[in-house]
Amino acid sequence: MEEFLTVVFVGFCVLFIAWITYHQLRIWRYRYFYSYGSEISEFLRKNELTLIESRYPSNLDWKDGCFTKPPSIRVSFSIIRINGISVTWTDKKYLIIDTRNSNGKGIKLWLEVETTYFQKPILTFKKARNRRKFFNSPRVAKSENITVVKGVCPACGWKLEGNETQCPECELHFQ
Repeated sequence: MEEFLTVVFVGFCVLFIAWITYHQLRIWRYRYFYSYGSEISEFLRKNELTLIESRYPSNLDWKDGCFTKPPSIRVSFSIIRINGISVTWTDKKYLIIDTRNSNGKGIKLWLEVETTYFQKPILTFKKARNRRKFFNSPRVAKSENITVVKGVCPACGWKLEGNETQCPECELHFQ
């Protein structure tokens, strides 16, 4: 009888360690190796948007972003985070998704991915705040300097298809 209880106890411990290891590997997969491409595609399909690009936010993006920028170093009783490498119970990752609607207007979306042990990732999509208009008046003085635009708007960096006369993001007019 004593041997049976020992075997059951050892078996329970092995199963518990295997369960914890499974969840550890699963959280690492969601935090560091999973791209969430299928979830993004499904969201864009439901909202009738076309994907142009998905990327990580730059320092310029954080200035007019709809989420607050996480600190590069964060210390508390349960975590130590230095430049994005963390040992935490909960972690957040941010993506920017550049899209176009059916009218051709550019829309910037932010995606917050919150991963927590023993839970599925939580995805939060938010539309970016409206950017400031670069030109307040419709009349703009013409200059002798002509800049050739190839693929990227010189004012805001929006990716262009090549045949636009106006940037869909900042509404800069091209000749």
